[in-house]
Amino acid sequence: ASLGPSRMRRRGMVDAPVPGLSEACCFRDMESLTMFADYRVPQLLRHLGVLQYAPSLGVVVDAGVEMAAGCSDELYIRAGTVVAVDM
Repeated sequence: ASLGPSRMRRRGMVDAPVPGLSEACCFRDMESLTMFADYRVPQLLRHLGVLQYAPSLGVVVDAGVEMAAGCSDELYIRAGTVVAVDM
């Protein structure tokens, strides 16, 4: 059976910050967690020159246009962020 993109995410990746998560949970495998793929991390990585967007995507992001959840641009940004942080 084929898994969709949302099920193929790397183990430990969390979609969005959850307030109070660190107080509510005890992670036994903290070293296997990666990062939160929210909008702030790719924003910072782009500012630092770690992530570079295609000009057409850069225009959309710079204009503050909200992307549809799960669209290919959003998935590529999240995946690129995870790869960059993992390196």
